[in-house]
Amino acid sequence: KSIIMMRSNGLQRLVAFAVVMTACFALFLRYPAKTLRLELPIPQDFSVYLNAWERAKAHESPYVAADGLPYKYSPGVLPLVGLLPPHPANAWYVFGSLSLFLFGLALMSGGRWSTWKEVFLLVVGLALGWKGLIENLDYGQLDLLLFSVAMISGALLGRWPFFAGLLAGTLPWFKLPWALLLLPLWLMARTDSGPSGLAPRAPRRLRMLVSGFALASLTWGAALPSFVFGSQRALEYSQAWLELLRTQPSSIYLHDMNQSIWVLLPRWAGMTPALPTPFTIALTLMLAGVALGILVSATPRSRGSLASLTPWVLFLQLMNPLAWRWASLLVVGVPVACDRAGPADRKPSAWAFAGWGAVTALWLIQLNPFARLMGATHWTEFHPFGTIGLYWLVLLLLMLERGRLR
Repeated sequence: KSIIMMRSNGLQRLVAFAVVMTACFALFLRYPAKTLRLELPIPQDFSVYLNAWERAKAHESPYVAADGLPYKYSPGVLPLVGLLPPHPANAWYVFGSLSLFLFGLALMSGGRWSTWKEVFLLVVGLALGWKGLIENLDYGQLDLLLFSVAMISGALLGRWPFFAGLLAGTLPWFKLPWALLLLPLWLMARTDSGPSGLAPRAPRRLRMLVSGFALASLTWGAALPSFVFGSQRALEYSQAWLELLRTQPSSIYLHDMNQSIWVLLPRWAGMTPALPTPFTIALTLMLAGVALGILVSATPRSRGSLASLTPWVLFLQLMNPLAWRWASLLVVGVPVACDRAGPADRKPSAWAFAGWGAVTALWLIQLNPFARLMGATHWTEFHPFGTIGLYWLVLLLLMLERGRLR
């Protein structure tokens, strides 16, 4: 009987692998492959990274605020750009292909996929995040890479906590808010699947996790830039990076593509311009505190990184002052997180049914045929109303609701 069950689980995991490979291969053919054949131009945001590296090679500052699309990542990221092929089309082909490979690896390592229900939830998750996947590759953004690294980090935590910390410590040097990912990894590392509290190896696992995170921070923040550019230029670049982040114009926060909760609340309140006020800041912090409390208290045990980290990643995205719409790819793990966060014998609440109904409606209006039925010519016309941010928020509330019932 056990052999039959193992074969059945192997079949289900094989089907999950086929689903993931099909999705990744379809995206590969649509973006990196077409760019290599010169059927598509280099994504505009990806070209920013290449231009920044060219400036750094010429001993110029890569941080130019006057650029329409300035480079905003840390100096430690630039040497990674330098590892790509020199021709822009080849560089995007390698980067896009690597991102999709890591995404497939993250999905397969981040879930169990041992039942047909889990396989179905994987398909639903890919459907929920498909628009974000397309836009991420269309613009040449890094969210696909960051999400994949985060999930792989969580998958490595059990056996190789040092390497998990090493990967997680890399993420803040791309986007600073990702530093908070250390908190759920810490909670996962110190949690045992049994009732006895700390696992025997938990203290060592925590030390290894923090050591890896600290080493990555030192490497990307100081060691690598100093080695590549020299200590003086590395210091100048770091200062220019922080100054660019500090002096970003308010217009960038008001862009329709920004779906951060910090600007959504003023938008929904009808404030013009939709910038945070003392009231909306206080309300945002209060809601964030409640959400953070639920996330900490409901940290799952032995459920896989996709289910465990998706609520945190989506929370980080909403709390990021600049949360661009293409980050919808982060929601691919929401169905798994919702399914496995609460007791198996508990029936879905009325709130859950209402929430999934809202998610369905918000997902449909991201499709142009349904957007036209609502009087729009393109689905992006709903962005000023914060529809993508609301989409994320409802999905986060669904995961929090399941965590609260745990």
